[in-house]
Amino acid sequence: MSDYGKGNQMMGKRILNYTVSITIFLFVLSLISCLKNKTSTGIAVSEFLPDSVYFEFSRVFKVEIPPDFSQKNPHHVAQYSVYMCREGLTNQLIQEIGHVEEDTVLGNIFVSFVRDFGPDLELFKNNSLWLRFEAYADYEDASVWYYYLVDSTGNCLTRNPWISLHRSKSNGKCALTGIFVNLPDEGLMDIPGGLRRK
Repeated sequence: MSDYGKGNQMMGKRILNYTVSITIFLFVLSLISCLKNKTSTGIAVSEFLPDSVYFEFSRVFKVEIPPDFSQKNPHHVAQYSVYMCREGLTNQLIQEIGHVEEDTVLGNIFVSFVRDFGPDLELFKNNSLWLRFEAYADYEDASVWYYYLVDSTGNCLTRNPWISLHRSKSNGKCALTGIFVNLPDEGLMDIPGGLRRK
């Protein structure tokens, strides 16, 4: 088997449990949602800015602890999360931010994913690092924000590493959900197609 094939196999084994769990959970959740009889006519008051305020596609953000950090700003959370993981502080990040999912089971799956893959970002320790906001997807309970890891001019790093985070529709808070460093011994995984990019 080629090195490429072995890499794909290794990456598949690392994320198979998460993928299967998330797929099954989302399927069951969609069935439950269809069966619910919504009787409430109340409208929740929003105390956070809409997603569109942060639509700065292709903008480059330095990986750092942002001044005036806000967990409701997806770019801040992306910068801070990568910074913490890069510095070997993945567990501290999880304690501080955790997850933003409506369902605790799904949230814990994402937390486990970050706990397992966050240390991969230590590969960039002692290196300046930036993020380029690349894509966005809108779903019922959360929006998903995608960022490439880039150099200061916005060019992707070798093997196109990227991250994703979720922003809750109920409170605007964000949390890291995906880390794909694309290590040399793993197959390449890119940001999915069909997403909003401008």
